[in-house]
Amino acid sequence: MTQFSFYLVLLLQLLQFHYISSIRSITASFDIVSSLPSDNIIYLNDHKPNERFLTPNVQIYTTEPISFNHPLITNSIELFFCVQHMDGGHLTGCHSYRYEEFDYGVEYLSNIGFGEHRLSFWLAWSKDGTQRCFPFITREITVSIIQDRHHSQGPSTTVQLLSPKSGQTYGSGRIRVATKIENWPLGGTYCIHVTKSDECVEDDDNDYDVGIGVGVRCFRNTLTQHVVGILPGNNHEIRITIFDAKGKLVGKSEQGSGKFSVLNATQVTRDYHMWYSDTVGASIVNMPRWKGVNIQKSVSDLWVLSEILYDIQPTLVIEFGTLNGGSALWFADTLRTMLEIENENHPLSSLYQVFTVDVNLKRVHERTRNHSRIEMLQASSVAEGTKQRISELMMEHQRVFVTLDSAHSMKHVLNEMEMIAPMLRPGDYLLVEDTHHNGHPIAYTDNFGPGPYEAVEEFDRLYPNVFWHDTKRETKFGFTWNPNGFLIKK
Repeated sequence: MTQFSFYLVLLLQLLQFHYISSIRSITASFDIVSSLPSDNIIYLNDHKPNERFLTPNVQIYTTEPISFNHPLITNSIELFFCVQHMDGGHLTGCHSYRYEEFDYGVEYLSNIGFGEHRLSFWLAWSKDGTQRCFPFITREITVSIIQDRHHSQGPSTTVQLLSPKSGQTYGSGRIRVATKIENWPLGGTYCIHVTKSDECVEDDDNDYDVGIGVGVRCFRNTLTQHVVGILPGNNHEIRITIFDAKGKLVGKSEQGSGKFSVLNATQVTRDYHMWYSDTVGASIVNMPRWKGVNIQKSVSDLWVLSEILYDIQPTLVIEFGTLNGGSALWFADTLRTMLEIENENHPLSSLYQVFTVDVNLKRVHERTRNHSRIEMLQASSVAEGTKQRISELMMEHQRVFVTLDSAHSMKHVLNEMEMIAPMLRPGDYLLVEDTHHNGHPIAYTDNFGPGPYEAVEEFDRLYPNVFWHDTKRETKFGFTWNPNGFLIKK
């Protein structure tokens, strides 16, 4: 390195140090320039919907006051002005403040609802110009939204319940409550009543809890609320009451207008599972096909499997139970897509492989037989030759996905699990298929007795620290042919 280059590098390092120090030394203050009166009350009839009523006035300092066109501001950091509705009205919004153009309109509050709203404003800075911000000064204000300055001399407060409407049925115990309010009282309170005998509503994040029988929760504004955890049944009812600042009842929803039902999700899932298994899964005409080859799996499970394959990135799939070869073909094509292989000459084309085993390969479709990345073995899944070939393949691949879908007796599946489990490495995936047999919930299995579900239970009892149960993926779409069968090697 020349002497000139050395001093140049040293100079750049010193400038960088000064640059970082200057950023860290920034302080600021800001005020909210507002068109609100001193009592912070907005009367909607006095404002246009898009009228801006809040604008920040910011002063920024380092060691001395600087302007927004200063290089430290324009080239070094990005300033953001952020607003959050503290009562859950909307998510935090941050906007660039480089050009001092940010302001806050009446419409942001009026489309949320009448009542008292708490707003938090803050300045934040970002190193890279994204909204990954670091707040360094905050202000909070309270704003009341009223429809009409003279509404107290007019009609009384009226409440129209928009949701739930009478007669609606919900698929879960989470109900969105929405209302239309006329003549909201200043300082008013908005109360939701839930009634149902032997009802229990549980707390969930920003939602509220209601006890047995009758539950009430009151708010200072009319933000859309949610009631969660409502048990299945009919004759649920939601009513709304409005009280003024002195606690006097001034309005309520029409009695009986918010009656609704909640489905029994467990029963709906079981019924659909039974219907799907009989109508689609067991039907040669209706079962899913991949490139014209039958796949005896549920379509929702296939989607979950595609997500698992993408997440764990295996290059080897081991399948016990080939049947027509549709799933082996689907696995091969999915691996190919996942690895973004465009042609067989791609370097990655030699890395992905499907190994499928069955005692009878006569039914396998020619598309599966002719696929260059599918290897078939006619043998028992627990034969010594099968185990030996799997050991050889495992040495060539870093991550493996295994699916057990051959004979469905408890003894056979347990033998498969005991053979394959010691060969898997932490993070490898094992799917025990068709655990819905033997009453989980479908009534049959290969020999009308304990099957894959019972095999998983017995394996967990004998070897309790081998697998994690991936219940999140298992329950993603409400039902699966493989309950208790999504396993990850510890």
